[in-house]
Amino acid sequence: MKHPWMKKQKTAGFTDLTDQVFAIIDSRIQYLEYENDRMLTGCFEKKPPEETAAIKPTTIERPKKKDAGRMINNFDSLLAHARNTGHSLKLLFFLRTHLLRENARVVLDLLTNNRYLKYNEEHLGFLLQVGRWN
Repeated sequence: MKHPWMKKQKTAGFTDLTDQVFAIIDSRIQYLEYENDRMLTGCFEKKPPEETAAIKPTTIERPKKKDAGRMINNFDSLLAHARNTGHSLKLLFFLRTHLLRENARVVLDLLTNNRYLKYNEEHLGFLLQVGRWN
């Protein structure tokens, strides 16, 4: 005969795992958003004040080829980063939305070594459904 407290402990264990997986997903989302902010700031940061003070207001300077090339390279890097990060964020939000007590172990497994990045939303949905019934 099972006691009521045994059932509570088992449920609490699942809830704890679900909460931990939810926290992992939120942490990754926050990190990706932080990375995006840093990348954006790095691509378009202004010249230091000592450099801008040396420029006379009456003279108009054309950007140097070196500066223009760096800006284009930074912009290309920003676009590539945004594509990758957008894909990751989309999948993380999908996992967070579909996280249940029954599939928390599957989601944790998918988060390990970023395995979730190998799948699209449809495949992740299938894996999470299968995880609910196993």
